[in-house]
Amino acid sequence: MSLVYVEGSYFLFIKLENPLVGVGFPERGGVLALLDTGFNGFLIVPRDIYQELRLDELVPQRVKIKGVCCVREAKKYPIRVIVPDLNLSIDGEAIYFDGNEELILGTEFLSHVRLMINGCKTIGQIDIC
Repeated sequence: MSLVYVEGSYFLFIKLENPLVGVGFPERGGVLALLDTGFNGFLIVPRDIYQELRLDELVPQRVKIKGVCCVREAKKYPIRVIVPDLNLSIDGEAIYFDGNEELILGTEFLSHVRLMINGCKTIGQIDIC
């Protein structure tokens, strides 16, 4: 399956599911998530998706995440990432913190797939291991 390349970054078309409440996002179609090899977690969600998935109804695990700029307080929740074009579903943990505006997949997610990026041609491919 091909990745989407936009302005120097690669994105993957996914769906998300809150397995404890049974709510999915988006209801139809999918959403693009940024692939970030510098983030060693599974998934970071922005506020709008956090609310759509009703994660705020669950009791979070409180964690601290360390970035380039600082250490932030964050909340961690169970999540399911679905890659429809690969017929792939992976359970992991979503991190939410105030101020984040991007949907980001990290290396914990990427450890479940085969990823190929050809920077010379700005193309990327993702497949099941």
